[in-house]
Amino acid sequence: MVAVALFVGAGLAITNAMTLGVDSAIRAEREIAASDIARSAMAKIQAGISTPQTLSGEPVAWDEDETVWEGDRLVSADDLPAGRRTTGPVRTSGWVLSVNTEPSSFDGLSRVIVEVRRADAADDSLPEAALKRLVRLRDAPEDTAGDIDALVGEAERGSPRRNRNGMGR
Repeated sequence: MVAVALFVGAGLAITNAMTLGVDSAIRAEREIAASDIARSAMAKIQAGISTPQTLSGEPVAWDEDETVWEGDRLVSADDLPAGRRTTGPVRTSGWVLSVNTEPSSFDGLSRVIVEVRRADAADDSLPEAALKRLVRLRDAPEDTAGDIDALVGEAERGSPRRNRNGMGR
């Protein structure tokens, strides 16, 4: 009888340890995913690709099997090959981004705070990942591709081809 009790006790201890290990692995996987989302959002802000206002909310999920991200706002569905167009709803990631900015004591820099939570978590829950950086926020750049600027003008003026035709100096 004592042997059976010891056997059952050992079985329960092993089962409990395995459950804790699986829970820990799931928690670590979530933290890694949340950290990746936070770093990606911060990189987009630092590069000037996105603003804090446009990133807040639920990010679109990335499908690793696809070569084109269906949620890309810069790619029109008409520009995608016929087989790549989507007719269904855009997949979401299950995460929610909260991006806030605060003034900093450093001239020209703002404190950007990116927090990532599970979409199904309570609003007052702690974030799965949080990232804080000092960032120089930029306005959206103007599209001046193809415009003649001072550098292009100087290049044309000093071009050997232009000088051979008698149109240069």
